Amino acid sequence: MSRYGNTLSQIPKSIWVLGFVSLLMDISSEMIHSLLPLFMVTTLGTLRGTAYGLDNCRAGHFV
Repeated sequence: MSRYGNTLSQIPKSIWVLGFVSLLMDISSEMIHSLLPLFMVTTLGTLRGTAYGLDNCRAGHFV
């Protein structure tokens, strides 16, 4: 068990900090990705605009 503890203590502090920052960035990225569709629909109203644009494309107005 002491060999494992010795190995962890040899890792520089800057590497631990970079790993922790990377973990926080991954968590925040996942949070943003899960909320992005809700933001686009409620704030930007892009769902209605996208549906309208696809309908016009299907009807041949943009050809």
